[in-house]
Amino acid sequence: MFRQDIQALRGIAVSAVVLYHANLPFVKGGYLGVDVFFVISGYLITSMLIKDIASQRFTFTEFYRRRVYRLFPAAFAVLAVCSIGAFWLMTPSEKSDFGFHLLGAVTFTSNITHWLNTGYFDDSAELLPLLHTWSLSIEEQYYLFVPLLLSVLVDSKARIFVIVGGTLLSLALFTVFAPSFSDATFYLIPFRVWELGIGSSLALLVTHKGLLSNRWLAWLGLIVLAVVLVFPFKNSEYAQVLSMLAITTATALLIYAGREQWETWKLSRGLAWLGEISYSLYLVHWPIFAFLNIAYVGGVGLPRLITLLALIASFVLAWLLHRFVEQPFRIKPNGHFSEARQRPFAPMILVVFVLSLVGLWLVNGKGPNHRYLEVTEPVFGLARDCSAQQALADTNCSTSEEPEMLLLGDSHAMHLVPGLLTNSNAKLIQFTGSTCPPSLQLGFYAPPKFTTVHSKACLLNNKTAIEYAVQTASVEVVVLASPWTYHLGMEHVFSTQDNPDGGLVRYSAELFKSDMHNLVQLLRQNGKRVIIVTAPPAQINDAGKCNVRKELGLLRLGQNVDCEISLIDAQRQRSESDQVMLELEESLSVPTFWFYDRLCPQGICKTKFDNTILYRDFGHLNHEGSRYIGEEFDLYELLMQSAQ
Repeated sequence: MFRQDIQALRGIAVSAVVLYHANLPFVKGGYLGVDVFFVISGYLITSMLIKDIASQRFTFTEFYRRRVYRLFPAAFAVLAVCSIGAFWLMTPSEKSDFGFHLLGAVTFTSNITHWLNTGYFDDSAELLPLLHTWSLSIEEQYYLFVPLLLSVLVDSKARIFVIVGGTLLSLALFTVFAPSFSDATFYLIPFRVWELGIGSSLALLVTHKGLLSNRWLAWLGLIVLAVVLVFPFKNSEYAQVLSMLAITTATALLIYAGREQWETWKLSRGLAWLGEISYSLYLVHWPIFAFLNIAYVGGVGLPRLITLLALIASFVLAWLLHRFVEQPFRIKPNGHFSEARQRPFAPMILVVFVLSLVGLWLVNGKGPNHRYLEVTEPVFGLARDCSAQQALADTNCSTSEEPEMLLLGDSHAMHLVPGLLTNSNAKLIQFTGSTCPPSLQLGFYAPPKFTTVHSKACLLNNKTAIEYAVQTASVEVVVLASPWTYHLGMEHVFSTQDNPDGGLVRYSAELFKSDMHNLVQLLRQNGKRVIIVTAPPAQINDAGKCNVRKELGLLRLGQNVDCEISLIDAQRQRSESDQVMLELEESLSVPTFWFYDRLCPQGICKTKFDNTILYRDFGHLNHEGSRYIGEEFDLYELLMQSAQ
């Protein structure tokens, strides 16, 4: 089913995605291009199934053979090339992650493997060459049950009831759970099927009523599509829901009412050409950017020149993949297989088998230099989860029944634990939560990932820890550890200062200082001594990755390839938060542990001492680095003695 208007829509969708991944500022909603693809896929596949079933030409074997030869050759070619690139360009920890996602991509469960591993909008997502395969997995999973439903439900009313009902149910689930479970609702098909369902519902409508030609609806759809791709909804827990609902509705309007209008729009031919190579372009562009981000150690975001070259390479390689891999496996206009598609299916099965073996080998860390895996592994502390009630219930979150030190904070508190434990007499209990800075009444809020659900969970963790410290006589010292930069640049913060149930208030430095003042005073009034720990010096480059790549002789792009950190640059990067902490140190007479004093002799901050790499990423210590600092400065005793 060829329609130039749909090809042009594909062109818009893939352009938006590619430009968004290139970090160009004028397509902030470019990631929504995938949602356009979902609606198109639902519409086309359902239209084809309805036609084939009505003419009694449908068989499951033929349907899935078409899908396999349409999608697999180009996808597996890209996976094979990426596997070679991973071997030569990745560190051991990156190879292990790649292997896990390679297994997901080969089995079309990539959406699940990425859900288990990382959020789509996390900074680390830029280092995953197969991240984009999550959407292909969603489509393939949809293709597993839609043919069955349509072949079983012969009655048109039953089809409408099930397809439209399922679409509405999925949309309801997505709307309800998106604020609390942003990663799950982004990746998993029960929360995504409504987008393909909109396309399928439209196909049912067109089958019975035909297409509509209405230029006003077409223009409305095009305007909404353009506006949301450039200016997506934000600053709301339901921003993601609104953006996706707007973009899918606009796509449906354009498919339904805009076929004739596309012929009058001058850009439609060029967009249709992009649509023709959209699958190949989608496949090749992201691995190019991801591998460049992996090799780039000069900071966050690629320089504009490298980005431009990556864009050019994406289009060239996409055309080559489309011309020499994708096209030969397509069906000819006469309905027969091309010569390439008459070849045995065994080679494709062999490719799947080989790629799966490669994935398993990489996941198990059996590649060369696997000893570097620990360098970039996250540090959780005494246990993986030491938040709120878990810290009280799990004896692994403490080293003594009568702890002397309570560690409260986020991941920058967690990474102190290996160093603290180098003191054999350490009596410690850990209350930590990822992205949960110590606070009495302020919770971090940054939707769509960190909603009020996250804010409340953090405040519960802090409240539980504070109550434990106050009520436990053995606790002498409370360590408050964080980079103290979370709220900077945020418009709002979740606060329970004026409302016990909490609500959003406008953030200010004075609000933060007042909260910290109240927290420290509360602890001191109950006989506890307090010390604040800041984060290790950081720059815009990933010091952990840089050092590993340097030792392994892997490609490093960027200016700071020696992996050291300038003290001036580090202090400039945290100048605002450091100033606030200095003011608190002075006004409250609360001692602060500054890593600058220990790691930055002569204006250069060391990221490696002797053979010990200190960092695991941009600003966290790794296990060995934490232990090195713990032994070098007797960190536990230093904090116990310095606290006031």
